[in-house]
Amino acid sequence: MIVAQLKTKGGLALALLALGLPLIAAVLGLLLNLRQLNFVALLSYPGICTMIWQGLLVAIVVTVIATLVVMVSSYAISSSGLRSIIAIPNLAFTVGILWLITPTGWLWRLLPGIEVDLFDRQYLLTFILILLLKEIPFLLFMSHRALQQIPHQKWLIIGQSQGHSKAKTWWLIVIPALLKRLRLPLMVVAVYSFSVIDIALLAAPQLPSTLAVQVFEWQLNFTPDARRLAYTGGLVLLALSGLLCLVVIGQEYLIGQWSRKRLSSQVSRVERLALKLLKGLGALPVLTRVFGILALGALLAQSVSRGWFYPAILPADWTLQGWLQEWSYIWPGVISALGIALIVGLLSVLLVTVLLELKRTYHWRYLAIWVLLPLLVPQILLVLSWHQMTNYSGSEAGYWLWVIWSHMPFSVAYAYLVLAPQEHAFDQRYVLVGRALGYSFWRSWWRIKRPLLAGPLYLSLALAMFISVTQYVPTLILGGGRVATVTTDLMAASSGINTQLAAIYALMQWLLATGILIGLTGLAGQRGSSAGEQ
Repeated sequence: MIVAQLKTKGGLALALLALGLPLIAAVLGLLLNLRQLNFVALLSYPGICTMIWQGLLVAIVVTVIATLVVMVSSYAISSSGLRSIIAIPNLAFTVGILWLITPTGWLWRLLPGIEVDLFDRQYLLTFILILLLKEIPFLLFMSHRALQQIPHQKWLIIGQSQGHSKAKTWWLIVIPALLKRLRLPLMVVAVYSFSVIDIALLAAPQLPSTLAVQVFEWQLNFTPDARRLAYTGGLVLLALSGLLCLVVIGQEYLIGQWSRKRLSSQVSRVERLALKLLKGLGALPVLTRVFGILALGALLAQSVSRGWFYPAILPADWTLQGWLQEWSYIWPGVISALGIALIVGLLSVLLVTVLLELKRTYHWRYLAIWVLLPLLVPQILLVLSWHQMTNYSGSEAGYWLWVIWSHMPFSVAYAYLVLAPQEHAFDQRYVLVGRALGYSFWRSWWRIKRPLLAGPLYLSLALAMFISVTQYVPTLILGGGRVATVTTDLMAASSGINTQLAAIYALMQWLLATGILIGLTGLAGQRGSSAGEQ
């Protein structure tokens, strides 16, 4: 009887409450601060125009270049090596890349006689490069999933049979359909690049900073005027994020219009030359892997070095003294991050599973938009609103619960991205056979469907836990400084001048996040193969 109720109205109400409560709380938090908004003070703040255009420039450049790379490389690049780059935590990757490409970095020490000052710390170009190296693998991975949903191989054959070259068919027929399915991931990339804080604190300009970083710093200032500026700036971030989503739609529209016109006419010589030049962007996916390996090597070397001064290629001495000194301080943050990630991951997969089954039952058309909405809203705005709600709740001992709460919407969104396509492709007749044998719906799910979807379930759990481990802003603000994880410890270590200390914490975050993904991905492959044999 309880299971039947869970499947119907009780399950519907529970799922909607669990999914919608964070968003409802965010809206309530904003409404409670409407009287504090002060757009006059925000617009008169020194450097506000520079903050806005820097953020918009970074987001547009990253989105456009990443889109071009996807258009050039999706067909040729295998997705098997992309997961290793996606599995690198943002902060650890940033620390490693900065140690490589800054003027005194390891890369230029390995290339004597070459001096490049373009990629210094807290330069706009450095910030753009790091975002590109992180976002391109994600978009390529999503493009491979999108290509599986369209008959692109058949389209290529049909195009060649009608006298078109393979390249022309790819650009004029496959690419418009691919971009339509990548609209949401591209919006996520644009909003993230515009509102990211943790990477920007280490790599973006600070005088002035981006608007998202400035809103974060206003929030950490406990004066009433700073809080008003923070909430006002958060709303400006939201409005500009909507503008960036329109830019993504406009980009898709322009490419679609160009492809339709060229289907009935010849590609001009200038356009043909431009397409050949764009092929050079196909090297960027390879560079992401190379930089990932070099960043890991740089962190390993830096964590056990002593007396490593420019321009020496190798340090004066190798020592484990730094690890031995920090060992007792590292583990509490690692255990906290792992515990929070495990709880968030299990709850996220459970919620996504219930939502997908309810979607199949009630034919919800817009569930994906509802689930993925937190990825299209600047994270700092959500966190500010949740923080306001925690103030009104009067809770002083629930910091851990608030941190888990703040991680859930983002982990649920990424778990949904992994699990939903596999669940949609599942042959529901297996469950119907179980029902015919006398099993209830959820017992049939547990005994039949769960083993067959074991691989995607483990993958979604791995990604949900990974996202939780890498959360910095929600953990810091809603944890009130009382919840320390390896990510917050890494940011604190990276703010100082001790590069060895930063490398040690970056490696620990890298090992924790990658260990979660590799372990659960391996288990997913094992379970998936055994389920296929069954």
